[in-house]
Amino acid sequence: MKNSSIDLSRKCDPSTIACLLKIRDQAEHLAVDFFVVGALARRLILEQYYDLPIRVATLDIDIAITVADWDGYERLRESLILSRSFIPDPKVYHRLWFNQTHPVDMIPFGAVETSEGLIRWPPDQSIEMNVTGFQDAFNDAIQVSLADHLRVRFVSLPGMAVLKLIAWRDRHHEFPEKDAVDIATLLKYYPDAGNEERMFAEHADLMAAAEFDFETAGARLLGRDMAKIMSPQTRKMILEILTVFTDPDANDRLTLVVSRRLPGQDYETALKLLINLKSGIQDIPQPHDDFGNCPKTLELLQCPAGRRHELRRLRGAVDLSAVFENGR
Repeated sequence: MKNSSIDLSRKCDPSTIACLLKIRDQAEHLAVDFFVVGALARRLILEQYYDLPIRVATLDIDIAITVADWDGYERLRESLILSRSFIPDPKVYHRLWFNQTHPVDMIPFGAVETSEGLIRWPPDQSIEMNVTGFQDAFNDAIQVSLADHLRVRFVSLPGMAVLKLIAWRDRHHEFPEKDAVDIATLLKYYPDAGNEERMFAEHADLMAAAEFDFETAGARLLGRDMAKIMSPQTRKMILEILTVFTDPDANDRLTLVVSRRLPGQDYETALKLLINLKSGIQDIPQPHDDFGNCPKTLELLQCPAGRRHELRRLRGAVDLSAVFENGR
C-alpha cells in the first residue's frame, strides 16, 4: 500500500464523521497534530477500502496525538469536554465518550515520552504505556478523505503492523488474541491491499524467492515497508519480538496466536509468514544511528546557514564528524 491519500467519503458513517470533525477542529485550534489508529483504521482502510475480511464490530475511535507536554494533552482533552459533545470516562483518564456512543481513546506521544518510549499517565504516573513506534507511524500516516470538508491522517498499513506487534508484546499475557487478528490479516492479505502490482514491478525478487507464493512474498514486502519507516529503536524492538516469540523450540506464542487467526489455523503457514516478515525487515539496511534519523538533524542539515552553531552545541553528546565529512 503506497497510496498517500485515499477517499472514503462514501463509506464512513455520519456519527464517526461528526466525532472526527469535532476532534479535528479543536486540534487545529490548539495547533495539535493527531492521527487515527486502532479499530477505526482497520474498519475503514482494511474492510471498507480494500474489502478484506475484517468484520470489525466496534464503535471505538483511537487517536494518537503529538504534544509538547502534558499540559498540551490536557488542553485538548478539556476543549473537547467543553464542546459538550464529549464526556470523560469515570474510570479511564484517556477515554472520552462522543455523544455517549463512541469511546474515544487519546494516546499522547512525542515530547511526553521517556527515552525508552514510555508515557506515564497522570495524575500519579503509576501507569505506564509503551508508545514506541507511534512517531514512526505518524511520519508515514496517510490522508483519508471522509467527507468534502474532512480529511484526517490515518495510520498506514506498515505503521499498523509496527504498532500491533508492539501492542501484542505488551499485553499478550492479558489479551493474547486482541492484536493477533490484525497481525494475521496484514500478513495474509498484504498483496491484496494495493500491493500486487508493486510485487511484480518493484520487488520481483520476492516473487522468485517465494516461488510465486503471494502470501509469503507479501509478508516479506510488508517487512521491507516497515523497515523503511522504523527508527533504529523501533526496529530493534520489532526484530526482538519476531525472534523471541516465534521460536518453535522455546517460545512460539506469537506463531500460535497468529496461526489461530489464519484459515485452517495452519501453524506452518503462520511460522513461514512471520519468518518472511522478519527477513523483509532485515533486507533493508539499518540507519547508521539514531541521531542521523532525527527530524531535527535532518532539518538542520537542510539549513546550512544555521546548522554549524547548533550542531557544535550538540557535539558533546553525539559525534557528528561523519555528518560533515563531505560538507564543511
